[in-house]
Amino acid sequence: MTTAAAQAERICAQVWWQALPEGGVRAVRVVVENARPLAVARMLEGRSLGQAMQLLPMLLNVCGQAHVLALHLAARAAREVAPAQPVACGGEMAGMLRAMRLEALREHMLAWLHHVPALLGQDLPQASGVLGALGAAQRDGTAEAARKVAEVVREFMHGAAFAGVLRDVAALALPPVPALGALRRAELPALGVVLLRDTDFALVRLPSAGGEMRHVLKLAEMADRAEELLPAELLVKDLPQTVRWRLGHVARLLQRLSADRDDDRDDAHGTDAAGAANAGDTGMVDDAGMVPLEDDAGLGWVLTARGVLVHVLRLDAEGGVRHCRILAPTEWHCHADGLAARWLRQLRAANADELCTLARGVMLLTDPCEPFVVRVCEAQAAASVMREEVRADA
Repeated sequence: MTTAAAQAERICAQVWWQALPEGGVRAVRVVVENARPLAVARMLEGRSLGQAMQLLPMLLNVCGQAHVLALHLAARAAREVAPAQPVACGGEMAGMLRAMRLEALREHMLAWLHHVPALLGQDLPQASGVLGALGAAQRDGTAEAARKVAEVVREFMHGAAFAGVLRDVAALALPPVPALGALRRAELPALGVVLLRDTDFALVRLPSAGGEMRHVLKLAEMADRAEELLPAELLVKDLPQTVRWRLGHVARLLQRLSADRDDDRDDAHGTDAAGAANAGDTGMVDDAGMVPLEDDAGLGWVLTARGVLVHVLRLDAEGGVRHCRILAPTEWHCHADGLAARWLRQLRAANADELCTLARGVMLLTDPCEPFVVRVCEAQAAASVMREEVRADA
């Protein structure tokens, strides 16, 4: 198997269907497998914090800026317990937040300009222009570039092409998103302590909070802000709730980037002039934050395009990385009983081909951070050729 093929197999959703007496088919068995390498965090252990920050984007090329920021915040949280080791603040945090937000906005736009239209059989002519502008803003890195590209994205999302994409997503008539509770801010400290003790990556393989399954598309306390981005007539009831949450995050990102200034500064708790977050106060965090855990241990979290990313680390006496764990949104959503599996179990369709399209839609709107494969076959067939759909790029 080639490297590309092996990567495409890392997230695999298999759906077995059965014909209904009244016509049509329904899913009767679902298996979601996640073969992502989860022990990447071990490669950071034994290194200085600076070395770990440089290595992270090379190990994790999707949402690399978010990973760097989460690790940085975890280190700050660990040092908050030891006031003798203050963390330098100022313009660095503002730049890191801007880089993370531009990255998250580009991930959202990749989905809405490329992946979702491909599912619907569409090719949006605006794709190259918007994605090119986002790439240029990321390379530029200034607040002025961030403000300009926010207007480019806002113009696209208020246009007719995006309205058509939303109408077609609603027309898929996907089943309701499963009633799975969102992770709460108050659960972050306990989650961090468990991750500190997670020597065999058990919690990373099957995440839970207090023994309960969660989704992390947003934190429970975050309001649904999709109506701030789009006219009410576009947010029709048939749009899956995951779409509303993601559009709400886009609205949050556009607000932050539009208000960005090059002279932003964060105070000792991580606040920037664009209203990022008081990362030391879990009651005020917005899209990034930190939680001190134990002596020399801390948790950092960032709201990425796919959900809440968590880093937990313990520092050694020299300030290097003694222990590290990374819990990404894909681990929460793509396991045997995660959001994707629960949603796929509800599928009904006119025929197997339509069921396959709906299964791809579920996976795209769950949006794992790896290429994925969807396989659909008849449950009663002793040997059937599975219909396979692979998204070639994440």
